[in-house]
Amino acid sequence: SFSWSGVEAGAYSLTARATDNAGAVTTSAAVSVTVTNPPATSSPVISGFSPASGPAGTEVTISGTDLTGVTKVSFGPSTADIKPNSNSGTALVAIVPSVNGKLPKKVNITVTTPGGSATAGEKFTITSALSSATVHRLQETGPEQELVVYPNPFSGKAIISFVLGTAGDYTLDLYDAKGVRVMLLKQGQAEGGESIVTEVNGARLSKGLYLVRLQSASGTKMSKLVLDK
Repeated sequence: SFSWSGVEAGAYSLTARATDNAGAVTTSAAVSVTVTNPPATSSPVISGFSPASGPAGTEVTISGTDLTGVTKVSFGPSTADIKPNSNSGTALVAIVPSVNGKLPKKVNITVTTPGGSATAGEKFTITSALSSATVHRLQETGPEQELVVYPNPFSGKAIISFVLGTAGDYTLDLYDAKGVRVMLLKQGQAEGGESIVTEVNGARLSKGLYLVRLQSASGTKMSKLVLDK
């Protein structure tokens, strides 16, 4: 084998010459080789996105140029999933990731390709999965908590969103239909009225009915969750 590097672009004619132990020499027929420069890689550009706001799980269409080969889409510090087969080079669909903290929250959308990174000029607003009427009711009624699971049924990932009526510790668990605890989904502390979001990944779960149980100082809340693979 022969390695040929550092060659400028152009057309070349190559021959090989061999000499045996007796000194006899033979030369091969010429082989034509064309050397080209790799195509220039341009930095991506984001021209816009739609919708401008939504909760975790929302599909957002990001438009621009030189989006081919996107390796990462970020909403603030969180990495978003890219919808399969959605990248046309001038547009792609990203799924809003779950975030912790008080909502709504404005975050930058950043797209990364082998050519570089680009951030949208406007910020995306991640909203709570709860309606404004529900949030208002929580604020008025005091020690009450809300637990929302969507999509339901689900096949891949389900988003779980909840708001505590009062500040304190919480534990979120997943149980099967027989009442056996399958896993701890999330635990920690939260302020009253703070929206907490997490995910259930159905990849390692069996098809069927599950129960999501939220335990906090406000009491216990449960919701059914159906995995339909």
